[in-house]
Amino acid sequence: MSLFYTTCRYVELGGNFIDTADVYSMGNSEQIVGEWLGKVERDEMVIATKARFDPGREGKGLYCFFSHHSVPITCRRLKKFVVRNR
Repeated sequence: MSLFYTTCRYVELGGNFIDTADVYSMGNSEQIVGEWLGKVERDEMVIATKARFDPGREGKGLYCFFSHHSVPITCRRLKKFVVRNR
């Protein structure tokens, strides 16, 4: 059973929340979710992702430059251009 089939079935059964992160499989998770989103109606979907701590700062905090750098990359992977901070 393919990931796309399983995820489509999840939505058919009423699911609308997908969680991913740039560190899951080194960004591949976001890319797979983005490919799937390109094949389905996405208006009702909620996609959650996370920014990671900068490894160059030894995981001591998330600083502005790093988050501004990672958000556009995540948007490209997810094929999503609107970010809502809630």
